[in-house]
Amino acid sequence: MKLFSPLPPPRLLPSKGSEPQARPAARTPLELARRAWRPDADFSPPSSPSPGSLIERMRDIPRSRLIIGGLALLIVGAIMALFLLESRWGYSGKVVPVVFVKSWPATRSDADVYSERAVEVATARADAATSRAYIATLKGPARVKAQNQYDAYVSAQPKNLQPEGYVAPPPPSAATTAAKPKA
Repeated sequence: MKLFSPLPPPRLLPSKGSEPQARPAARTPLELARRAWRPDADFSPPSSPSPGSLIERMRDIPRSRLIIGGLALLIVGAIMALFLLESRWGYSGKVVPVVFVKSWPATRSDADVYSERAVEVATARADAATSRAYIATLKGPARVKAQNQYDAYVSAQPKNLQPEGYVAPPPPSAATTAAKPKA
């Protein structure tokens, strides 16, 4: 059973020189492919290019093509450099904080709200007591630094989450900061 009909022999155009020898007609496409890849007897492979041939070929290219090619490489290089810089340092100087919001069911009651709020207040006060106890164990500049961090954290909290009896330290005055030598 033949799937393909035999191909007709190629038509050759008349030439001024000697008449080329036509290959025998292939009977199947596979045979045609085999004969196409088989070189002629007088076939000689091309010689390897000489070292100076690249420069000679570059001289034959029109200047406009060289300019366009150079600009294309420059643009691609600039885009790659920008991606590298962006991945290294980022494109935005601001760090935007991400705020996660709790999601509650629609059936949430006021009692649930008050009980959760009471747990939050109790947890915040317990954490503050733990922090004060740890700060009391420190000595010297470490204690001053830890106390400043604690004061900054607690004073940023809402009043109902601050520990009972907490008094924020007074802000540093201009006279005390001017008197201190800078290290």
